[in-house]
Amino acid sequence: MHRHDKAAIRSAKMMCEVFEDHLHDGCINGIAEIFDGEFAATSRGCFTQAWSVGEVLRAYTVDVLPYLD
Repeated sequence: MHRHDKAAIRSAKMMCEVFEDHLHDGCINGIAEIFDGEFAATSRGCFTQAWSVGEVLRAYTVDVLPYLD
């Protein structure tokens, strides 16, 4: 997170927001297990995985939300 500088927070927020559409389309309220490495990544593996949802929520609530202005 580069010491939580503003550019890093904006970047992390944008990465978390990418999953918003994924939560509503195809994997209803879930996030797939794995993704290809290139943006716009194709989801693979299990179509809904608890640890995938948990990590995006953790990243947003711990690494982004407390540092938003």
